[in-house]
Amino acid sequence: MNFTPIPTPQQAAFQDWAFGLFFHFGIRTFYEGHRDWDGKPMPAGAFNPTALDCRQWTAAARAAGAKYAVLVAKHHDGFANWPTRYSDYSVAQTPWKGGKGDVVREFVEACRADNLKVGLYYSP
Repeated sequence: MNFTPIPTPQQAAFQDWAFGLFFHFGIRTFYEGHRDWDGKPMPAGAFNPTALDCRQWTAAARAAGAKYAVLVAKHHDGFANWPTRYSDYSVAQTPWKGGKGDVVREFVEACRADNLKVGLYYSP
């Protein structure tokens, strides 16, 4: 049997996007020197991006010619960039915006404002 893979219309469209950016932002941003899987504690209380401006990210991405942007919504370190009731390790347990901040929402809104396709990376 001869099988020739044919991309779906969505897969073909993705190929046309050509260039995008991946934003790896989260708790580790506030723990300089920590490495993946190093086992060092990273308490949520250190997460406080008071100058966070996702529009700055997406405007720069768009100016560079990007068609899409991907944000790490939850990294394998377990920290969720949105307030979730399913974890006690998320932006809800931080001083940022009194625990009411939502990086994912701000990122998605910024992408939409700058006409970028949105992607989210979630590591279980």
